[in-house]
Amino acid sequence: MRMRFLFHVVIPALLVGGMVQIAHVVETVNNERHATEARAEVLRQLNDVHDRLSSNLNGELQLARGLIGAIALEPEMDQRRFETAARPLFGSHTHLRNIAAAPGMVIRLVYPVAGNEAAIGLDFRKNPTQAESAERARQSRQVVLAGPLQLVQGGLGVIARLPVYLSNPAGEEYCWGLVSAVIDSERLFERSGLLDKNLPVDLAIRGRDARGPDGEVFFGHPELFSADPVLDELALPLGSWQLAATPRGGWPTEADNLWLLRLTFGLAALVLLGLYATAIRTIDKLYRARRKAESTSRQLTATLESAPNVAVQWYDAAGRVRYWNKASEKLLGWSADEAIGRPLDQLGQSLELTSRLRLTLGHVARRGKAVGPAELKVGNRQGQDRWVEATIFPIPDADTASRLFVCTAVDITERKEAEAAVAEYHDLLESVIERRTRQLATAKDAAEKANRAKSEFLANMSHEIRTPLNAISGMAHLIRCSGVAPEQLARLDNIDTANRHLLEIINAILDLSKIEAGKFALDEAPFMVSELVNNVVLMSEERAAAKQLRLISDVPAIDFPLVGDRPRLQQALMNFVSNALKFTEAGSITIRVRLDREDDDTALLGIDVQDTGVGIPKDALPRLFNTFEQADNSTTRRYGGTGLGLAITRKLARLMGGDAGALSTQGMGSTFWFTARLRKGRPEDYAASVSPNGAAEQALRSQHAGRHILLVEDEPINREIAVAMLDNVGLVAIAAENGAQAVDMAGANAYDLILMDMQMPVMNGLEATRRIRANSVNMGTPIIAMTANAFVDDKADCLAAGMDDFLAKPVDPELFYAVILMHLSDTK
Repeated sequence: MRMRFLFHVVIPALLVGGMVQIAHVVETVNNERHATEARAEVLRQLNDVHDRLSSNLNGELQLARGLIGAIALEPEMDQRRFETAARPLFGSHTHLRNIAAAPGMVIRLVYPVAGNEAAIGLDFRKNPTQAESAERARQSRQVVLAGPLQLVQGGLGVIARLPVYLSNPAGEEYCWGLVSAVIDSERLFERSGLLDKNLPVDLAIRGRDARGPDGEVFFGHPELFSADPVLDELALPLGSWQLAATPRGGWPTEADNLWLLRLTFGLAALVLLGLYATAIRTIDKLYRARRKAESTSRQLTATLESAPNVAVQWYDAAGRVRYWNKASEKLLGWSADEAIGRPLDQLGQSLELTSRLRLTLGHVARRGKAVGPAELKVGNRQGQDRWVEATIFPIPDADTASRLFVCTAVDITERKEAEAAVAEYHDLLESVIERRTRQLATAKDAAEKANRAKSEFLANMSHEIRTPLNAISGMAHLIRCSGVAPEQLARLDNIDTANRHLLEIINAILDLSKIEAGKFALDEAPFMVSELVNNVVLMSEERAAAKQLRLISDVPAIDFPLVGDRPRLQQALMNFVSNALKFTEAGSITIRVRLDREDDDTALLGIDVQDTGVGIPKDALPRLFNTFEQADNSTTRRYGGTGLGLAITRKLARLMGGDAGALSTQGMGSTFWFTARLRKGRPEDYAASVSPNGAAEQALRSQHAGRHILLVEDEPINREIAVAMLDNVGLVAIAAENGAQAVDMAGANAYDLILMDMQMPVMNGLEATRRIRANSVNMGTPIIAMTANAFVDDKADCLAAGMDDFLAKPVDPELFYAVILMHLSDTK
């Protein structure tokens, strides 16, 4: 009874209790397996998204890096050159929205321009949303991702900051600025599959500005990170994004086959009540199945956690394949059945690659750490070369004798092809730059030769014209000094006027040449504005009276002198007044003076010349101040002129810190104006600079009569005139016809002063001066150049040879006597 109770009650009760316990264990295992499979599937989906997002993002960064090479070759590239370099980066599959270059941290170049105009001029250092990431990129010298953030040109984007460091001619490295690549966030997420409505998982990403788990959530719902998600890190150049995923609708609380499992166990319980022995064996099998399921679960979890959507292979220590996923089949063309159990050299790979794999596996086994990622070239079954980025690591907790190693490989063939294309473009760009540099060098040589030829021509022309002009003006001066009848004096005045007009034309051409060559130097001396205007009025009133025109001057009371180039200012004003007299038949001409924007040290002098003349056509005004331009350039024009006066006036005004221009209404008159920034002077300085007319001539007669002057001049007429002018003030002139005679005479006799021509036969004035200074009794005698070579370079050459002063022909008698008086007074 007791045994029956034992077998019929106790044992069945124990069996039922055992079955209940077994059912609970199996149900638990089933739920764990289902949960593991659910997490594995979510991890697979997450890794798939991770790989596409990483591939797309890294691809865009590689394109942006290629542009840095172009900038290194041409740091000063303009917008057109930038567009040429950037355009190839924008293909049909790019996620780039735009790319910009920011020299000095300020965006100057952008492609495409359309739609991104608002970004031009953006200073990263002053933009509160972008300053931190831009500065971090500059200091770290690494790529920094900012965003996603709101763009200046609208929309959201991820901005990659790529610092550009270049070397200056001294070999020192400096930060040129940044290359900013704007990646369209929505397009990037869409092409990476994050916006796929059929995606079976919910996704969220945090780590704005590459701050990883500490950053803000910028994609998906933030609550997802609190729902026990599967997490993955997307490594970025300087930081990371953290991805989270859960199944759509949340995690399942129990397996979907739970009731079927319970029904099965119910039926099994009924069978087991009659089959005690079978129950025992079933429990044993379930226990072994559970251990096997747990082992499989660990292996599967390790595989899935190492990016299952890339090519994944397992190898044993001998390098034989133990696992081969679908991505490996697609990459290399061998099926899993063909690959498993075989080494790589039997799967179309080289013996070198197979040997390298075995060495790497041994290294990983010894250190227990991953190796990679490393770039390798492999061959597929069709004989095509493919580039992969491979990483090898051991499976943890595996038995040493049967340890397995996981190799993950990402196909980077397209990226390598893009890098090769960028390198090819780089070589092409270098070739173009080299060819263009040679062309520019050739053009520069030609321009320099043309400029030298022009300078030589102008110098020769100046010399050939100034020499007879000096004879004309000097002879007219001597005749006037000898006393002539009024009719003859009038004729001498006409000669002098024609001579001065021709000299003004020559000086205008030379001034223009000097200004364009950058060799024009302004003189500085104190002057009174009222005196300058009065001089112009006195020189112009006879012409105004002849045409019955009123000449009016409106000059405010200015009680201090200005310091500047008075002759050039007077020349500019005289140009305006002469034009007004030429083009005005009736009415008046008004000269107005004003001081604009005056401070303690300087004043902006402004002068207007207003006439009631014929006026200027509207279409002629823009070209009026161009060189050799006039309002009427036709062959039947009524008024003469060279077309140089206004052009030179504007250039002089700009050299003096001002400008020049004109306003006109045809038929009603014109107003010409110019401005100049001048220093303020002291009244006592101006008083000291003023000397009465004829004072130098009188001083020479009274203080230096009888002093000996050596005159070196090859042209007979000019020699005759200079001797007469010296005799006129009581000086004793001894003449030499060339530099060689002058050297001999200076070696034999002492002179009080030497007047030296520059261009002469036998020996020029420069060489003669050098020899006199080197060894003669006149080593310290003042030597004054008196030459028709009137360029700035000529004056510099004379002073460098040892001369003390410089007079350009034709010589003004007052200046001639003043210079001689100054040097004779110094040596008395």
